[in-house]
Amino acid sequence: MPAKRRLTMRQLRQMLRLAGSGTSSREIAVVLGVARSTVQDNLKRAAQVGLTWPLPGELTDDALEHRLFARAGVKQGQRRRKEPDWAELSIELKKPGVTLLILWEEYRSVHPDGYGYSRFCELFRGFEQRLSPTMRQEHAAGDKDFVDYSGKKVPIVDRKTGEVREAELFVGVLGASSYTFNDHVMRRLGVSRRHLFETVERPALANLPAEDYEFAEWRLARVSTDYHVEFNSFFYSVPHGLIRSQVDIRATARMIEIFHRGKRVAVHQRRYGGRVLAPTPIICRARIADTPS
Repeated sequence: MPAKRRLTMRQLRQMLRLAGSGTSSREIAVVLGVARSTVQDNLKRAAQVGLTWPLPGELTDDALEHRLFARAGVKQGQRRRKEPDWAELSIELKKPGVTLLILWEEYRSVHPDGYGYSRFCELFRGFEQRLSPTMRQEHAAGDKDFVDYSGKKVPIVDRKTGEVREAELFVGVLGASSYTFNDHVMRRLGVSRRHLFETVERPALANLPAEDYEFAEWRLARVSTDYHVEFNSFFYSVPHGLIRSQVDIRATARMIEIFHRGKRVAVHQRRYGGRVLAPTPIICRARIADTPS
């Protein structure tokens, strides 16, 4: 006999108290802000199990809920329907494109009389809440890398001088597996972080770039009347047709690149000393030579 709506334990106690004082189900429904049929249904449940006001002082909320809503033939703590392996679903959910709706549809295809979608989600969230706090976060496989200090420093010895310097050690872990080097099997998930990395995280990772990463600094600049732009007190030339135009400067440790409207118009070797004005680059000379007099 399903209830119209599950009341809170506080509401159930208040309902029984009001009913015990002779208040009608209609009036109780107004006080609790619920439908009259909900009150009638819960009062019927209470009468069937012999609950009247005042309730025994030792009757806890858990015991009250069990008395009112326990199913005949179902032992306390057991589910009425077949449940999926929540730990396995938690792992599957980390894979790109996997949602609870997809997992529920797969579950119902195997167990047609299984839980509805809302109850399925409720039970899964309950399982998640029993995991360690770090595992409650949802991270898609291969999506995020978390970097932090390890808390310990590594000694680095200068071979020439023998000087020892302490260097910070950073540790990076991927969000879905949190794998570093620990093969310990997690009690609730039943698998190790290495297993999560190999089966969930690794397949979602892209290949490393073919070229090494190079830090670049970008700045906006306006070309002066002498067709040069300034970067860190050094001047670099561009085609003279760009005088007074706004350009983007991309500066790396070795090179200065200048772009106009997304197109590279000049390339220079970056200067740290010597002449303030950089010579006209080859790319600019070619443009100047092609310009009619």
